[in-house]
Amino acid sequence: MANVPTIDREYSSWWAYDIAKKVVSKGEVFDKDVIDKSIEMILTTYPTERFFNPSFGSLLLARVFEVITNEDAEALLDDVATAIKRFEDRVILIESKMRIDFSPDDGYVILTIPYVIKRSGLRSKFQKKILNS
Repeated sequence: MANVPTIDREYSSWWAYDIAKKVVSKGEVFDKDVIDKSIEMILTTYPTERFFNPSFGSLLLARVFEVITNEDAEALLDDVATAIKRFEDRVILIESKMRIDFSPDDGYVILTIPYVIKRSGLRSKFQKKILNS
């Protein structure tokens, strides 16, 4: 039992590991790929899906393939922005440039969410094609 590693609780919350890049860093990770993955997790998780954080997530996937008017699309983008602002505090959304493009005949939606990373000022965008499966 002496060789079993332990996690020191005092320090376990101040480092992050980015599996894709094999990087360990102190503090938060402000990498575009990590932030995009975080946004994807927020948007693809239904509220109540996480047992210990039932408010986490958004209703995007529940609503995105309903019959949607322009007003519905704007409301959906507002819901998406609200969810991201609530759970991803490393970015500032550029809400006026957010878009949702529908292709109902082909069964997909393209979601474009431009943002600025607070720490670096870097402008980037999350863009995802969501398939109706």
